[in-house]
Amino acid sequence: MPTQPDADAYASGKIPQSAIVYGNFPVGEFLFVKWKSKSNNEIYSRLIDLRRSLPSDMDDKHIYFYIKDAEIFVYVVTYKPHGDNVEDCSAPVFRKFVCSVIYPLH
Repeated sequence: MPTQPDADAYASGKIPQSAIVYGNFPVGEFLFVKWKSKSNNEIYSRLIDLRRSLPSDMDDKHIYFYIKDAEIFVYVVTYKPHGDNVEDCSAPVFRKFVCSVIYPLH
């Protein structure tokens, strides 16, 4: 899987804002994300330590991150619907699935 945009997208400055990377990977230690806010043109970056946040078994789980201006939210999500008495996931697209917030930690 490529980890960079193709040359045409990079040259045009119009890099896709979403992607899916999947497969059987070793559990990572860090997540580095860099983005530019459309609202103020500021560039932000975060290096998020995953060592204490990720479960040791990531089978059937996915890392999802959501960016809003200067904030980033990172979740571990399963595609299993949660029960009726469980609060909805705060990740907008995974509202009805089992998830846990791993960044920011409160």
